[in-house]
Amino acid sequence: MALKVYNETDYLKFLTSERFEFSKSQTNVAIKNLKESHFKDSNLIKNIEQEDALLKIKYRTYSKCKRNLIIAVALIGIGFILQSIIPITFYLTLFGLVLFTSSFFGLISNRLPKLKKEYFKN
Repeated sequence: MALKVYNETDYLKFLTSERFEFSKSQTNVAIKNLKESHFKDSNLIKNIEQEDALLKIKYRTYSKCKRNLIIAVALIGIGFILQSIIPITFYLTLFGLVLFTSSFFGLISNRLPKLKKEYFKN
C-alpha cells in the first residue's frame, strides 16, 4: 500500500501520537522516507522507533497473557474435576492457579488502548 505524502510537513504527523491512527506499515514507510530525505531531527525518529519496539513487546506480552489465562482456567477446571478421581491433580490445580495469577497481573500491566492494538494488527 503506497503512502501518498508529498512534503515533509505531511510526514510530521507520523512522528507524533497521530501515527496510531494509521497502520504500522504506513508509519514505517513514512519514517523510511524521512530517513532517506535526511530529516534534521534524527533523534525524534529514533525515539519513535524505540517507542514502537517497546509497544510491540507490550502488545505481544498482552497476547501471551490472554492465551495463558485461558490455559490456566482450563487447568483449574480439569484439576477440580479430576481431584476426586486422581489425588495428584492437586498439583495441576495449583499450577493453574499460579499461571492464572501471573497472567492476570500481566494483562493488567500490559493493557493497551484499542487504537494502539489496531495499530499493531494492521
